Amino acid sequence: MRFFRSVVVCVLCMVGLGGCDPKPSEEPSLDLGMSANDLARPMLPDQAWPLDHASPDFVQTPDLRRGQDSLVVLQGTLEIRNLKIIKPDILVPRQLQSWEPFRTFDLCASVEGARVDRFRIFAHPSPDALHTVAVAHLTGNQWQVVGSSVPRMTGTDITLAAPVTVATNTCESFALWGKIAEVPPGQTGAPIDLVMVSGFVDQPWDMSYAKTWNINAMGTASASPIYVSGEPWNVSHSVVRKTKPLVTGYPIQNTTLLVGAQMDLRKWSVNADSAGNIYTRKVTFLFSAMLAQGSSLTLSNFGVRKGGTPIPMNDFDVRDGSGQDIKAGTWRAGVNNRFIAISFRNDLIAAAGQIGPVLTLYATVGEMLQPGDVLVIEFDKSVANHFSTGFLSGDQVMEGGLIGPHLDSGQKPGGPFSRSAFLWSDGSDFNSGRHWITEARVESFSSKQVLVR
Repeated sequence: MRFFRSVVVCVLCMVGLGGCDPKPSEEPSLDLGMSANDLARPMLPDQAWPLDHASPDFVQTPDLRRGQDSLVVLQGTLEIRNLKIIKPDILVPRQLQSWEPFRTFDLCASVEGARVDRFRIFAHPSPDALHTVAVAHLTGNQWQVVGSSVPRMTGTDITLAAPVTVATNTCESFALWGKIAEVPPGQTGAPIDLVMVSGFVDQPWDMSYAKTWNINAMGTASASPIYVSGEPWNVSHSVVRKTKPLVTGYPIQNTTLLVGAQMDLRKWSVNADSAGNIYTRKVTFLFSAMLAQGSSLTLSNFGVRKGGTPIPMNDFDVRDGSGQDIKAGTWRAGVNNRFIAISFRNDLIAAAGQIGPVLTLYATVGEMLQPGDVLVIEFDKSVANHFSTGFLSGDQVMEGGLIGPHLDSGQKPGGPFSRSAFLWSDGSDFNSGRHWITEARVESFSSKQVLVR
């Protein structure tokens, strides 16, 4: 807390006393012989009053060069604006330990400029999922790291290599970055986010930060502390995996529904990030039929092609959401559950950085259709339990209306089980077998296929 000298000047002028009559042509001025630096010197308690940092204050002092009064800002304000979450849902370590951006935000100054030199951030809730954390600053069109540190369990103070100045009534852009640590065997799936800390009062901070963000800034004119306000930061966890899938949907050649014809319904591939192989066991689609009155639709005799070759019938299963085996049976719109799951008896492997096997689901179209009837097929994203990792359950397990395989999330095989619409592995722990994942928030998992009569 800074204190300032109170100066009271009383000028008494009595009529009849010489030297008191100012010349009409002169502006009255007052020279106290004090500069802004003088005002910043600490005073004794009986000569001072405290400043409330919640609102800006001003003091009027003389400008000795011009002999005129001038305003020196006692305290400005800084505000966090334009907070954006820019990290992906799944984070993977990179060989070159490249930076992964988590969030960007602006610091905006008003009343006076501010020099910012320290931030306190927190890797929540798993600091050991990150190798290094950093604050970056947008200089021109380039992001530059201005301070970094090893993350700590209770929060990390990052002192900038050089203060960043936020000029009066302008904003400077900052970002929180992290380098992803290697994933130990059996520990895939650590949740992680980088957030700014508020209310931390231990050294090198103090009680004045009890209700504000832990960003250290000083006024460029007043040399007084400036405290930062702004919107609250909601935690939005990503999850760290050894690698991640990238799902691609491809258009089918014929999108006109033809009764009695065997038709391709959906075409896709599960590809692998360059960080490692991806192994797939199950994908689920949501079938939505919009039919006119009097229309009906069935699909029967399902099959799957790998490339241009049909997969042997004993190597895969097709079931609806009620667990009914419809590979050689029939699915009826409006009667059967809208979910159709395709599971594979063996792993479908996409090599690191490569496109996985291109798969096509096909079936025979039946019943009575009219012009304008529509069938929409999209990936099932209703299960996005992206922190779940476990063993592969047996086919007999029934969860949430879908038959297995599902995720056995126990520390040992035997449950509890979690419904799995999209079941894949990052290959992080083949020794124990506990490396299967239910994550459905993957890239390019939002495409739809529309077929129209």
